[in-house]
Amino acid sequence: MAGSIRGSDIAEPAAVVAGPVAAPPVSARRWAVLRHAARTRLAPLGVVVMLAALVVAVLAPVVSPHDPLKQDLGNVLAKPGRAHLLGTDNVGRDVLSRVIWGTRVSLVAGLGSVAIAVVAGGLLGLLAGYAGGQADGLVMRLMDAVLSFPPLVLALALGAVLGAGLTGVVIALGVVYTPTFARLMRGQVLTITAREYVEAARALGAPGWRIAWHHVLPNAIAPIVIQASLSVDAVRDALDPRLRA
Repeated sequence: MAGSIRGSDIAEPAAVVAGPVAAPPVSARRWAVLRHAARTRLAPLGVVVMLAALVVAVLAPVVSPHDPLKQDLGNVLAKPGRAHLLGTDNVGRDVLSRVIWGTRVSLVAGLGSVAIAVVAGGLLGLLAGYAGGQADGLVMRLMDAVLSFPPLVLALALGAVLGAGLTGVVIALGVVYTPTFARLMRGQVLTITAREYVEAARALGAPGWRIAWHHVLPNAIAPIVIQASLSVDAVRDALDPRLRA
């Protein structure tokens, strides 16, 4: 009798076929990542500091107590006091006002140049690592050519070509830092493309662009984010102090 054990009246338990386990939605995974980050000890402090810097940069004309360019030669190198909370510089300009306005310049230059480097370097590294062959050789030789120049010399040369101003500085620094992200992305892509889930996607006939966009890039982005956070500080330190002020 089907469904029973032979020689007895005990019914045989039916086999339970487990259906495919549905993956959690993308929004749920994102909230899980945010909750994990919120439980990190220093993460909330970092968010508060970053938001405070952004608010100060946006509201610089409102919160700045003095004109950052106005000179007062009769009040040179004044000590901190009620009129000037952080004192004045060697030509009598209010230091606090210059710090507030300098925050805007530092954030624009740091975030803008790193954004250019992340986008350009990430796409070039993804192309080189996933396509391989001649594309890989061409992109890497181009990055080696950029790295062959001293960073400061290259940035000054690009700044002279692009002209004076913050825009030229941002583009020049973005070009200087592009090889760093391109080489990092290429290494990550070469490692990820050898994983089983990428081979499975290829076996199922998924197009190359879909594999690169949905399987390779999301798993290669974590080191890029870490390097970007470090590069923002490096770009800020590389800026001319007079430009930041």
